[in-house]
Order: sequence, then C-alpha cells, then structure tokens
Amino acid sequence: VGLKLKLRKFDTVGVSVDSPSEELLQGQVRGVEVLGTNWESPRGLTCRDLMAKVGETGIDTEALLKKGRIDLSRPALGSCEVVFDSQDFANFLAHPRISKASIPAGDFVFRTRQQGEGSEWHREAAHIEGARGCVLFAGKLGSKMTRLAIFPKETGVTVTPVGSVDPEICKGMSNFFNTLRIDLDGAHLTLDTMRFDPDTPELVTLVLALNVVHFPNPITTSF
Repeated sequence: VGLKLKLRKFDTVGVSVDSPSEELLQGQVRGVEVLGTNWESPRGLTCRDLMAKVGETGIDTEALLKKGRIDLSRPALGSCEVVFDSQDFANFLAHPRISKASIPAGDFVFRTRQQGEGSEWHREAAHIEGARGCVLFAGKLGSKMTRLAIFPKETGVTVTPVGSVDPEICKGMSNFFNTLRIDLDGAHLTLDTMRFDPDTPELVTLVLALNVVHFPNPITTSF
C-alpha cells in the first residue's frame, strides 16, 4: 500500500514475500519480489515494467513492532530489471539523482527534453535503436552539444561517439555508467548491463544489481 501511495501513476504493483509464517515471526525472510507495470514517480521517473528480487535476509522484529519500521539485520542482495522506452530512458537521465555526469573532460549535462531541428533522434533526449543494440543520447559538455551511443557488454556498458567526439569523452562516460550507483534511501542500485529484445526493438531492459541495506521509507523516500 505504501508503494502505491508513493507512485504518481501505475497500472500494477505487486509485492510478494517468500517466508513461512513461523519464520517470518522470527524475523527470517527467504526472499522478496516486487513487480510493476507503467510506473511514474513523483519526480518523473517512469518505466514500462519492473521486476526486483532480493534473497534471504532478516528483519528486526523489535523495530517492526515498536516503531513500525522495516529494518534489516543483514543486507539483502538481489537484482532488478527495468524496461524503458525512449522517453523513459530520457526521464532516467534527467532525474535529479543523475542528470549530470562529472567526467575528466568536464560536466556532461544530459539533454532532458525534445528540442531543435533535424532527424527524429536529434530532437530527442534519448532514442532506443534496438535493431542496432544501442541507445542514443545527447548532452552538453560546456557549450557544445555532444551525441553518444551506449552499447551493452557482457558486463557493463560502453559508450561510443556519434559523429566527431573526443575519445576521452566516451571513455569518461563509459566509466560514469559502469560506476553509477543510485541510492534510493537504503536500496542501492548499480548497472550490470543492458538487454534488447528483437521482438520489441523500441524497448531496452536495464539489468541492475540490487543491495538493500534497509527498505526505503514509503513516506519520506523521494524518487
């Protein structure tokens, strides 16, 4: 219920806890899964689909009973897959927790909205090209608009130039994405890789590692 109240829009939200009642009463949890479709957060983060899973962990039952707060006795490790269309990916880059990449060449400020003239992707903040297996995106480094493409690797991603771009910028942006850590009030996400499906070339799946130190507070967490 708390998660539903926190979202601006959603089609579905599902949370399941894998634990027999006797183990749950002792604070033992075998796993938790969160599923959702067509989410939009108050700060404009959107996705088509989401699936997050964590494995075995423990809950501080005293804190739960006395404070109504879910504290973990040990971190819960798992994974998260988020499906984006082009606008979702642009919203992801524009989110206040990301929005700018500080790299050795300077601050790369992601383009956040459609603007300008030219071909379709030149007007967009991001454009998924599933047939090529990449996402095109743009941003400003100083006063210069720079266009790049991000491709998945077996582990991590690599950023390549679109047009004439200093290789050091691509190197810096690759490192930015591969070391990016998103902290959602105790739930830490890092990018493992990206995946494309030939049946839905307009979508990309971000595959993320998930480390939950404590569950985000549905009242105070902003994302």
